Amino acid sequence: MVSYKKILIANENVEESERILKELSTYDNAFEIDIASSGKSAIDLIKSNSYDLMIIDLVLPEIDGFEVIEIAREVNRKMSIIVVSALSSDIFVKKATNMGVSYFMLKPISIEILLKRINDIFDERRSIEDRTVSNKEIEEKITNIFITVGIPAHIKGYQF
Repeated sequence: MVSYKKILIANENVEESERILKELSTYDNAFEIDIASSGKSAIDLIKSNSYDLMIIDLVLPEIDGFEVIEIAREVNRKMSIIVVSALSSDIFVKKATNMGVSYFMLKPISIEILLKRINDIFDERRSIEDRTVSNKEIEEKITNIFITVGIPAHIKGYQF
């Protein structure tokens, strides 16, 4: 079964969103992508879907990007976020970073660099998932160590 990554693009510039969509769609068909052209539509999509990544501009009609990010964090803490904006002030970058944004990219963006950032995010997430060990695996390893050194498994509450 193919595992698609769900991505939301929130940008009032529809042509730019479609350009990103077109480029990402040709990338091994690994992404399922939705587009929102306003802050309100982005929030509606976030509340009704579970996204792995959001690519967002800070300047959006109706509700600004910062508020969308704040609501997205409340709904889905695991969603990664890339900000793509023409706003380059240190204040905006710092605020976005403090909100847990993975990357802040200045417009105009290079699709190649955006793809690299997306891959970095998903590779890091995969690495973290690979390092996660279940409690059962830990208990089995500890029990095997106890048995190997001659400690009965019932010591410290371990059982077979």
